[in-house]
Amino acid sequence: MAHSFVNNNLHCVFSTKERQNLIRPEFEERLWKFIVSVGTERGMRVPAIGGIENHIHILLFVPAVMPLAKAIQSIKGVSSKWINEKFPGRGRFAWQEGYGAFGVGHFPN
Repeated sequence: MAHSFVNNNLHCVFSTKERQNLIRPEFEERLWKFIVSVGTERGMRVPAIGGIENHIHILLFVPAVMPLAKAIQSIKGVSSKWINEKFPGRGRFAWQEGYGAFGVGHFPN
């Protein structure tokens, strides 16, 4: 794709399953850092991330070779597995099935 230019800058939002308050203060910052590392490992950029107890907002750059659905699926799947392994005994963590993704203007590297 040497002659292609893609500007997939997206504001992505998704919730915990049934909008339950599952994002706990004791692991919230670690979760954000983990999601940034997951994105980076998969060729995405995550310039901003945050949320509250029941949903997350991610400013995400998705490369041209990656479908958006796959990008979100990998972030949600790996992060929910990580929470359930790192913080056992607090109930099962899960994200909702869907997500919102909205195109935004250019942001720097």
